[in-house]
Amino acid sequence: MNNEFKRQLVAILYADVVGYSRLTAQDEDRTHHALRQTLDVLTEHVRQHEGTIVHFAGDAVLAKFDTIAAALTCALEAQEHLSTLNKHTLPDESVKIRIGVNLGDVIMDRDDIYGDGVNVAVRIQELAEPGGVCVSDNVRDAIGQNLPIDFEYMGEQKVKNIDRPIRTFRAVATDSGIVTKLVVRASKPSIAVLPFEYIGHDDTGFSDGLTEDVTRQLSCFRGLSVVAHHSSFIYRDRAIKVQEVGSELGVQYVLEGTIRKSGSRVRVTAQLIETDFGQHLWAESYDKESYDTLDLQTDVAQVICATLSGRLRVATQQYAINKSIDRLEPYDYILCGQALTGDTPENNVKARETFNRAIELDPTCARAYSGLAVTWLSDFLNDWGNDPEPELELAIENANKAIDCDDLDAKPHWLLGELRLYCADPDNALMHLDEATELNPNDTDVFAAKGVVLTYLSEADQAVKNLEKAISLNPYHPMWYLWALGLALYTSGEYRAAVRSLRKAIDRKPDFFTPYQHLTAVYACLSEFDKARESAEQATKKNPRFGSATVRERHPFQDADQLESYLEALRAGGLPV
Repeated sequence: MNNEFKRQLVAILYADVVGYSRLTAQDEDRTHHALRQTLDVLTEHVRQHEGTIVHFAGDAVLAKFDTIAAALTCALEAQEHLSTLNKHTLPDESVKIRIGVNLGDVIMDRDDIYGDGVNVAVRIQELAEPGGVCVSDNVRDAIGQNLPIDFEYMGEQKVKNIDRPIRTFRAVATDSGIVTKLVVRASKPSIAVLPFEYIGHDDTGFSDGLTEDVTRQLSCFRGLSVVAHHSSFIYRDRAIKVQEVGSELGVQYVLEGTIRKSGSRVRVTAQLIETDFGQHLWAESYDKESYDTLDLQTDVAQVICATLSGRLRVATQQYAINKSIDRLEPYDYILCGQALTGDTPENNVKARETFNRAIELDPTCARAYSGLAVTWLSDFLNDWGNDPEPELELAIENANKAIDCDDLDAKPHWLLGELRLYCADPDNALMHLDEATELNPNDTDVFAAKGVVLTYLSEADQAVKNLEKAISLNPYHPMWYLWALGLALYTSGEYRAAVRSLRKAIDRKPDFFTPYQHLTAVYACLSEFDKARESAEQATKKNPRFGSATVRERHPFQDADQLESYLEALRAGGLPV
């Protein structure tokens, strides 16, 4: 039986309360109150460091992170926080935790993680002192000297249910209030793809092909500066630090990876590292059947590029936002503008000002014009302006200016794909989307935009397919992918799936009215009218100007019957259309 499980290289944090049974026996209510406070503190630190709580198991917590630095910093800061709280309690009443941190390959299944990497984190946690943090040797090696942390060697430890000794270290912060920051240079994000290392028998042909494919496909993203593959190939079979690569090639990031083959199976592991401190920002493993070598290279390269572009967008936007205003360069303004766009009416105006500032500094900056186009499209879709017609005209005008500045950028083309549909021009809408796909077949925004357009063209199955692909390829997808998928699922009659997608969108942005609007229609079709009315109330609360004109202008169903059916569902749910 051939089971396909998603695997991922993650940083694992496991925490457990010391002596919980003894404390409960002394005073059950007091202990549970202290436990809840402890779990709340740990949860907040996990959130602050962009981790994910996988599950709670009584008095234990399992969490995962994209980077080792984030996991270890979270662990040490949480222990520091809890130590401060415990100063105000009696020694016999204080709740302390042990934490274990490991870097490992895990199976992702049913919203949980499994595997040896988790088991090691659990067992080394047991070796930590109360209030302490214990890590495995691969964590120690990954961090090196990049954080203000001392590692005290505890020796090779034999632990339960692990068939090998584990080299363990006690982690101690040398500075209180550790803060890790992504350090990048003031320019368009730059990256070098190092030759993938083939583990086992030599197959440089496949390794070279995959490296070239990833480099070529990343080059399609106009927001990235990618070093030519022949420049990266000088590092083949050389033991070199990423800091040296960054210095020699002038890049902020390095992508490296390995290839392993077992029978007919191939596993490709890729990891993104920033070059100032050697911090690991992201890692992923891909398991494939080794059918056709060229198809395998293309498939793996596509997934790596789509995911990587999303991760870099998140990292670089956050960096630009935190940067001093007097040090911003044109691309920094673009990153700040992208982070603000479509958030609130006020932030959308600030985003527009930011893109205009980038244009003042560089009048040929295509991405700034694309950013302006998105702000006007956001005004139109969210009913934030006073007149939708000039908003569409300005969006189209700026998208065309972006193409004039850079006709190889896919972004203005997919924007025009959406915009032409709102102008009742479906043929040109599809033409621009096809052009965008040809320019960058790995841009998940293109898949998502095509999904939106196909939804209104009554091609629900293809719309769902494109949107699901966009979401699966880019774990860092923007919120609008989710509400767009919810609408596509509604038009295909998959109401329960639509509810799940729209609820996820609301979890991401609770103040955004569009998911509530679509939920109203979905719940009405499910005859769950109480939930429909609740959604309708939220939609009108978020957008008091909501009405029939809002829906007709901003939801250009080309099939008149489909539009009327949607309006009827909104009315049945309680919306004034």
